[in-house]
Order: sequence, then structure tokens, then C-alpha cells
Amino acid sequence: MRELRTAAPALLWASLLLSAFVVPAFAQDTKAAPAQITGIDDLPHRPLPAGKFMRWCGRDGYVLMAKKARPGTASSYWIQGRSDKVIVELAPTKGLVECDRTGAGLLINESSSVKGLITRFDIKQRTTSIVATYATNQFAGGNAISISPDQKYVAFDSDLVWMNQDEQTGGLKLVSVAHSSGFRIANSLRWSADSSSLLNVVVLADDPKNPKRHQEALQLIDVSTGKETIDNLPPDTWFESGVVLEGGKGLLLFLRPSQNEIRPEPGAVVTCTRAPALSCRALISDVDEVSFSDDGKIASVKEVMKNPKVRTDGDSIVVPIAFVTQIRDSSGKLIASQRFTRKKEQWSLHVLLSPTASEAALIWEMWSGTAKEVGQSASIVSVDVRPTNKDDNGPARP
Repeated sequence: MRELRTAAPALLWASLLLSAFVVPAFAQDTKAAPAQITGIDDLPHRPLPAGKFMRWCGRDGYVLMAKKARPGTASSYWIQGRSDKVIVELAPTKGLVECDRTGAGLLINESSSVKGLITRFDIKQRTTSIVATYATNQFAGGNAISISPDQKYVAFDSDLVWMNQDEQTGGLKLVSVAHSSGFRIANSLRWSADSSSLLNVVVLADDPKNPKRHQEALQLIDVSTGKETIDNLPPDTWFESGVVLEGGKGLLLFLRPSQNEIRPEPGAVVTCTRAPALSCRALISDVDEVSFSDDGKIASVKEVMKNPKVRTDGDSIVVPIAFVTQIRDSSGKLIASQRFTRKKEQWSLHVLLSPTASEAALIWEMWSGTAKEVGQSASIVSVDVRPTNKDDNGPARP
């Protein structure tokens, strides 16, 4: 069991996050962008079939899709190829389904209130093998254990998951991480694409009645040497997602200034380096959703509100009038941008970069008056990842 050492708060952290959350990066989103900035609508699209886009599957453009026969039933999964060909279909499962880094296999994590099992389904051979076994409790969910992309390591929080090295028939090496206080954040165990480094984000303190007492920290582990770096995140910020760059030399984090079950406030992307010590600066501010590629390219969505100060109405959200979507390289240079005016049936927009950043999934959550439920309309966009010559971090095209 590894206990987290609390690092001293850093004034630099507070100042950089304050500027990130305050600077209105999209304040001019109604003005035209420079002509050389590509519009996302101008890029090649290919539609996805009916169902729910789950995640990218490997680095060859495959995607994992899911569908329920009816509400309350287990989801059935399939992998969709570039040519719209279904590569493989799985039987319905309530387990957590992931794709391995190669896209040649699926990892299925099934757990009960006392035990868990991770298996790998080989797509070509149509065979299943055991990857890891563990004991757990009802509070673990899928956030307390994570297999490395090369499938040589398994990271776990021993407060929630118990693992024995002798029971791992696949030879996985165990990496025990620092514990969270009270609960573990979703996506809080993040591997670098080369499996050399692990990011572990933990909650040090949390008081639902007083958000000012919320404190998170990050632990970065070099798995080959066991060397680790531990730092506090800025006070009163919430980790949403992040990516560890190759070799563990850099980090990109998406942080919010507060948390709200109905609708969280926009947040900021922060870029960090580790040479010689952890140093961070704000890169993009005032965005509602972010996704990263393996090498740190960034897709963001900014919700444009009729009244920016009114985002909720009691226990309901206020639907945006438009969405500003931008794709950038890891330094923040703009690659593509688009302002989408929301149609009546559209509720929200998500943009998820592929691991290589060569494509992005453009996903609309849409209300179906016939089915009386929210569904998806999704397409895959081919992205030119070369940055523009102009060093432009600014306005989106209308």
C-alpha cells in the first residue's frame, strides 16, 4: 500500500490556473478566422451506423460501437472498420469493454461485489484468454485498475482492488498507486502510449458542503525505475482528463474550476513538463469538453450560451445556441475550427480525437421525438494534423 505524500501548494499553480479560467479565449468566436484555418465541415467525413460510439479501437481507424436491444438490457458491441465493414461482433455483456493499443484485441473487465476478471478477446483468432484477476468491492467500479497499453503492467489502487502477483497467469507486473480520499475520479489512471509512465490523480480532501476544501494531487510514476513525482493540483480545481506524453516528459491536463452534477463550469487545458521539476502553464481556456491524441493534439468544444451567465435552470441545463469546435497541435496552434449553430433536435456535441490524431469522431447527442429518448448521430472526420504557418490560437470561424 502506498500513501500519498502531500506536496506544498505552489503559487505558480494558482496563478496559471486563475489566468486560464479568466482569459476569454473564445471572446471573438463570432468573427471570421484567418482564411488558412480549415473549417471542420470542409474536411472529408464518413458516417457511422446507428448505435453509440464508445471509443477508438487501435491506431488504424477502427471504432468500438455499442447498442442496446431495449432500455435496461446489456449492450452488444462491435468493431467498425474504415470501409464500414463490421470487423467483429461480441455477445451482450455488462462488463467494461476496452480496445487494446494495437486494435487486435478487446479487453473486457467484469466485476462483481467481491471479485473481478479481465479477459482479452483476440479478434483474428476469436479466442479469449485471462489477462488479470483481482478482488474488489462495490465501490471500485472501473476507475481503480488499469492495464498498460503494452499489457505488461497493471496499475491498481489497493484501497479498492486487491491483487496477488502469483495469481496473474499472464505475467503482468503490479503497480500499486497512491490512494484517493473518499472516492476515485473517473479516468484517474492514465498510461502514456509507450507504457513507460503512469499518471495517477487522487483526491486528498473533499467536503461536498464546502467546495473550497476540495484538493487533488497528481502522482507520475516511471514504471521501469519506480521513480515518482507528486504535486498538488491548484486548490479548488477538478481533474477531468489528461494525457501523458511519450517517455513521461510532458503532461496535458483538462481541469475545471468547480464541479456541478447538473452542468460543470468550463475549464482549461494546462501543459506541464518535468525537466528538471514539474512546471506548468495554461494553454487553452474556457472550453467545455476536451479530448487528446496519444501525442498531445487537442480537440475542444465550447458551448455558446444565449446568456453566458445562465447555464442551468433549477435542476435542468440550458441548451446552448451554438458550439465552437477547435482542433490544435500539442503546442496550441490551430489546425481546424468550426462554429456549429445548434439545430432544434441537437442537445450536445462531442469531438473525440483518434490516438494518431489523423481522424476525429464528431458526435451529436440528439433527441428523438419518435423514440422518446436521446440517441447519437456520428461521423468520422479526416483531420490534416499539420499546423498552420500562422501562429494563431484565437478566434473560431463562424
